[in-house]
Amino acid sequence: MFTNAARNAGYHPFSAGRRPMLSQPYTNPDGAKFGGCQYCGYCHASVARQGQGQPAYDGDPIAMRNPNFELRTHSWVTKVLKDTDGKRVTGVTYTNVLNGEEFEQPATIVLLCAYAINNVHLMLLSGIGTPYDPVAQKGGVGKNYCYQTGANATAVLRRQIFQSPS
Repeated sequence: MFTNAARNAGYHPFSAGRRPMLSQPYTNPDGAKFGGCQYCGYCHASVARQGQGQPAYDGDPIAMRNPNFELRTHSWVTKVLKDTDGKRVTGVTYTNVLNGEEFEQPATIVLLCAYAINNVHLMLLSGIGTPYDPVAQKGGVGKNYCYQTGANATAVLRRQIFQSPS
């Protein structure tokens, strides 16, 4: 009923039901343990129960086994550093949020893993790419970056009987 109404209004509804959830607890070959989906309906809560992968459960413990790995807590990356022609990264600048001290960390590879909004913010601060201009519809940084695009709706339909599929 909802699908037909949305299509009649010119929209293109789609199911958001498929997610990469585990049906039972699992330990991957590196030893990272994941819990099974709790079917709570809120995927972020399932992440907290280890039903989906995230660095605290699968990446960090494995990386910490490497003697070259160092986890720097209380740090906030403020800029990606680039070479003189701007084509290769050379590291990052980060701030210790406890005392405000700023550091430069050399690197040959930088992964932007600060989630959608902060990735765009970091790219803009670092002069990476062309900022999206919605008026001219040019540029790419910030275009189509969004978070939590799902929407909920509750409807009361009188004289309508719904039956579960059997």
